[in-house]
Amino acid sequence: MPAAVEKLNYGVSCKNVDFRTLKARNQFISRVIGPLMDKIMVVLEQDRHEGAGTRYTVNLVVVAETDIDSIQ
Repeated sequence: MPAAVEKLNYGVSCKNVDFRTLKARNQFISRVIGPLMDKIMVVLEQDRHEGAGTRYTVNLVVVAETDIDSIQ
């Protein structure tokens, strides 16, 4: 019988990121990734189970939204 696994999903988002920031790696990390990680680490620390062998998977998803009406 496989061991029982508790799977929790956490998420944070940062909206209205300028494309210049997105393509400038250092700015992207300092202005987007860093602040998002700071926010989520507080919750991860609270939910961490000592000695439980917790593994983490981190996904980065970029969603582009374009107002169709504004495209000529």
